[in-house]
Amino acid sequence: MATISAMAGQTTALYNLASRGFSYGQNATTQNNQVSSLTSVMNSGAEYSNLLQEYDATKKKFNTEFSSDMSALSKATDALKSAKFNVAGKNDEETAANVKTVVDAVKDFADKYNTASSFLAGNSEVSGRIGSLSDSFKDTKYFSQSLSAVGVSVNASTGKLSVDTDRLEKALKESPDQVENALGKSGLAGRTESKVDFAEGQKDKLFPTVNQMMGGDAETTKALYSGRAMSAQMNYINAGNLLNMYF
Repeated sequence: MATISAMAGQTTALYNLASRGFSYGQNATTQNNQVSSLTSVMNSGAEYSNLLQEYDATKKKFNTEFSSDMSALSKATDALKSAKFNVAGKNDEETAANVKTVVDAVKDFADKYNTASSFLAGNSEVSGRIGSLSDSFKDTKYFSQSLSAVGVSVNASTGKLSVDTDRLEKALKESPDQVENALGKSGLAGRTESKVDFAEGQKDKLFPTVNQMMGGDAETTKALYSGRAMSAQMNYINAGNLLNMYF
């Protein structure tokens, strides 16, 4: 979701300009460059208001997708925690059905885990909290050996999971306790449950509102960057540049 990062960046830039203000002389060039980089959204007070509205809308979009991904992962985690890893049945048909149930639960879990991990990684630059959560979802690499032994491999750089169905089925039939230790409530599913609980507890702090970022400066910034004020400020900067050239 590049839009989220872009909006966060724009708003932060607005805040930086407002908090530093304009100056003359040697700093004028830098200030001019900062203003120029935001020209598309700073031509009028109305456009700035639209920027704030879009930022809030983007935050809502983030929260909606975040909640959806975490809810789906939570359900998949619960299913994996409660799975019956002892798949031996009364006959081959029952055993095969039990194996399929567990394999499906593992595959669904891996899919939901990867989706949540990708979402967080794609928005990791929006805030330090999101970045930290994203990093926590990559810790699967530290358990890659035990996971690989039961048919679940880990991407070393992203922490994403992939399931080798044949190896998992074999492990379930031959070493169900090993599979449960690696994937169940004392293993991957349990660790993920803790991640989801922590992430959901952080939801309201992950993507700050503009007012949270700017505090009392939000309204000042909005007034400062009206079309008339922008033109006046630029004229003062240019005048300052001329004065510094001759004196």
